[in-house]
Amino acid sequence: MNIFEKLMGGNSDLDKWALFFSLGYGLAGSDGEFSKSEGHFSGAFLREKGNLSDADLKKVIEKSQNIKDPIEKVQKLSNDDQLELFKYLIGLASADGKFHGNEYLAILALVFAIGIDPQVITNIICNLDTVDPEELRKAYQKMIDENTTEFVFPALSFKKN
Repeated sequence: MNIFEKLMGGNSDLDKWALFFSLGYGLAGSDGEFSKSEGHFSGAFLREKGNLSDADLKKVIEKSQNIKDPIEKVQKLSNDDQLELFKYLIGLASADGKFHGNEYLAILALVFAIGIDPQVITNIICNLDTVDPEELRKAYQKMIDENTTEFVFPALSFKKN
């Protein structure tokens, strides 16, 4: 029994993709709308990368609704699976043609939670065609300004390379 089977019970591959879908669903709604292009991207990504049939994809969607403590599960992913997750989330956020500031913040929250260097992810995102780095900077600054915790946000650069 591998780590996913222990954490979630059942088929580890389907459980991993259910975790991806769950996080992606939250991300897709973070800009206030769920676009058809985001749905198409998500389905295509999961079918291709997970080699999922339509029946498997349906199981993934059902399992995604019952995921508890997704951050803990992401922390336990291998580095390769975490990289795959961020590729999925970044692609999903770009799927509707505009990478919104709130989508960036949703990804950044996950980055902070699992301890990845936020500047590395910010650099990757800022260089996408669908991104306005100034929108990301403003969203990040607003998050800092509204912060009521003792968390110290790092200074980040928002430049296209």
